[in-house]
Amino acid sequence: MKLKSLLLVVLAFLATVAAPAKKKNTTPEDQNKVYIFGFATTFDSDVVYITDIQELDSAFILKSGFLYSRDSYSYQLREHMRKEGVENAVTMVSFSGKKEKLEKRYLKLKKRYTNPKKKKGEEQKHYIVNFITADAFKFTAVPADESVIKKDAVWKAEQKELRKKAKAEKKANKRNIKQAKAERKAANKATIREQKRQQQKERNAK
Repeated sequence: MKLKSLLLVVLAFLATVAAPAKKKNTTPEDQNKVYIFGFATTFDSDVVYITDIQELDSAFILKSGFLYSRDSYSYQLREHMRKEGVENAVTMVSFSGKKEKLEKRYLKLKKRYTNPKKKKGEEQKHYIVNFITADAFKFTAVPADESVIKKDAVWKAEQKELRKKAKAEKKANKRNIKQAKAERKAANKATIREQKRQQQKERNAK
């Protein structure tokens, strides 16, 4: 039951915060400004831990929308939990380049565990929620080196070219389909006209 409960907790967290951040028309300074909070739980209890929302000035969100070295942040929280006597904690992080967006996720997650909804046919779930303040634990930013930044820029350019190519192919396919339909329609009309001419000839021959 504990394993099942943990899986439900993890899935609930992922459903709340798993989506990658969307970065559009951002400057390098914007990409280095990241807001983050962490979540932790264990296999053998119904206790969950949620950190404060923290601001990182030298983190890096990739063009794909994912935080560079995201696993490192989960590891930092896991190490903190271990030092606090919580072994084998399952840790995850949620992040965004926009504080307001992350605050909405944070409040949604907080409500999910401080005031869980009872599902029909199931017992009311109760969680013990421990909030980890920034004074107790702080994430350390993992800056991306120049090679990562360049590679990310190349990836972005390649993705843009692929989208452009896919768009052109889609447009060409629509044009070809439209042309094929027009040709079939014209061929059908020609066939019908020919059939009518043949029928008229047969009537005239009689």
